[in-house]
Amino acid sequence: MGNSINLLPVDLAPTGSIAKIANTLRKVNVLLIIVFFTGGAIIGAILLVTSIQIRQVSLSNNKLTTNIKSLEKTEQRLVLAKDRIDKAGTILKKNFVSNEVQNLQGFYSQLPEDVVVGEVEVSEKGTDISILTTNSLSLSRLLATVVSLSIYKRVELISFNYNPSLGFISGLHLSSKDI
Repeated sequence: MGNSINLLPVDLAPTGSIAKIANTLRKVNVLLIIVFFTGGAIIGAILLVTSIQIRQVSLSNNKLTTNIKSLEKTEQRLVLAKDRIDKAGTILKKNFVSNEVQNLQGFYSQLPEDVVVGEVEVSEKGTDISILTTNSLSLSRLLATVVSLSIYKRVELISFNYNPSLGFISGLHLSSKDI
């Protein structure tokens, strides 16, 4: 290297030991800056990966929640069907209502798909049935089906309620006799 010009007085120039310490501090400072930026980059990468994993878990959770809700609806239909079968078995033991039960079987076979039958009560006077429909179109199709079957000579709408979370809950009295 070439000659260096130092304009500082010689007595102000750092001594050998101070110059070594200053040089070492510079190296340590550069090393600490590198460690700081490397650590920051690692922490940023960890935050990014964690954020992506949280999004994936959230999407998976939403899918599972949707599956659980659909399975709950299926389970509800199965429980209602089992309940209907149990009640039908009890009713079939009674001879005086067998005609109403046959009519009810014809009624069930003609029900629209999105209609859920709740309670059914068969007596000598007729059949009382509670029906849940999700919308008014399903309800109108159900009533049109009941009227078109001509199994029942008398159809009475006993109750009519609307629940925003469930839909239309209707009570019908069906009778094959003229009363």
